[in-house]
Amino acid sequence: MGTVSKLLLRSLIVALSVALLVPTSLARPAGATAGYGYDHARDCSNQFGLYSWCIEEDGRAGFTDAEQWSPYGFGYRNCTDWVATRVRHFGIAFSNGMGGGRFGNARNWDDNARTLGWTVSTTPRVRSIGVNESNHVAFVETVNADGTVNISEYNRGGTGQYGTRNGVRFDSYIYVPGLTQAPPPPPSDLSRYRITIVKWSGSSTTAWFVTPDLKRLWIPDGGTYNQLRARGFAGPYVLDAGTLDRMPDQRDQWVASGSSWGKNRTLRRGMSVRSSDGRYLFAMQDDGNLVLYAPSGRALWSTDRLTSAWRSQEFVIFQGDGNLVTYGGGRAIWASGTAGRGGDHFEVQGDGNLVVYAGSRPLWASNTAGRT
Repeated sequence: MGTVSKLLLRSLIVALSVALLVPTSLARPAGATAGYGYDHARDCSNQFGLYSWCIEEDGRAGFTDAEQWSPYGFGYRNCTDWVATRVRHFGIAFSNGMGGGRFGNARNWDDNARTLGWTVSTTPRVRSIGVNESNHVAFVETVNADGTVNISEYNRGGTGQYGTRNGVRFDSYIYVPGLTQAPPPPPSDLSRYRITIVKWSGSSTTAWFVTPDLKRLWIPDGGTYNQLRARGFAGPYVLDAGTLDRMPDQRDQWVASGSSWGKNRTLRRGMSVRSSDGRYLFAMQDDGNLVLYAPSGRALWSTDRLTSAWRSQEFVIFQGDGNLVTYGGGRAIWASGTAGRGGDHFEVQGDGNLVVYAGSRPLWASNTAGRT
C-alpha cells in the first residue's frame, strides 16, 4: 500500500472514530422538532429584523416579505407559530386572524383571546396556552400538582429552536375552546379540608388556610392564626407534603383574617371578614362580586357598580405597592388606584367605611361611613 493510500486509510479510520465518539447530546435526536414542518426556514434577520426566518418560494435571490410568514400567519420558527402548529395538531383551525381577531405578538395573545370570548385564567390546564407578558407563548403539555406546568416551545431566547421545559409558570393561560382539558374534580378526600387550617407534617410552625376552592393561603404570623381559630375555623390538620401539593399554594397571597390588612392579604371567592366590632361584613362572594354589607344586610358598596367585568373576579388582594385590587382571568379588574402612594394597610372600619391608609393618612375610601 502506497504512502498516500496509507494516509487516506488512516484519515478515514480517525474520522470514523471521532464520529463514534461524538456525545449523543450533540447529535440531533429524531423528532427534535416534534412535528414542526418549517425548521428548515433560513435566517433572514438582515432583511426583516430580529427573529426572522424565511423559506424561499419564488426561486429568486433574496427573500420577499411574504416568505417570512407561515401558512398560519406567524413568523417561521417563532414561539407563536409553534403553538399554532401544536393546536392544529388536535384538529383546531388555529391561525393569526381566526374569528376575525388578530393574535399578533405573543404578549397580545391573552387580550385577543378575551376579545374572541375565550377564557383566560391564572390557573393552568392541560392543552392550554401559556402567555408571558415578556412576549413568549408556549403549549402546556401537562400540569403538575404544585401549579407549575411542563411545556413545549420554540424560539426561547431567540434561538429559533424547539425545546421543552418542566416546572415553569406563566402569567396567564388561554383555554382553547374544544381543546383545553378541564381539570379532574378535586379528590373527595380533600373536601374535608375546605375552610380549615392545615399544617405541614415537616414543620410545627408553617400553616395555611384552605379556601373554598381548595387553594392554600399562607398564614404569616401567630396573630392571624389566632384570629382564624377565634373565628371557629377547624384545624390545624397536619398533612404530608403530597396531600398539601394537591391543594395549590397561592404564591404571595396571605389569608385575610381580620378587619386590618397588611400587604398580600387576600380574600378568594366564598371568603369574608368583618369590622372589628363585627357589625359590617366585607365579602368576596361566590358570584365574583366584592361587597360591603351593613348590619341591616343592605349592600353599601360593591364592585358590580364599578366594573362590568365583576363576574370575572376571583380574588381581592391588598398589594405590596399599597393598591387594593381585584383579579380574574389573569388580569386586574378593579383597583383603588393607590399604588405607589405609600399605602401600608387597609381597614374594614367599625363605622362602615373601607379605607386604604398611609400611616394615619387616608388615600382612598368607599365613603360609606355611618351608613346602616
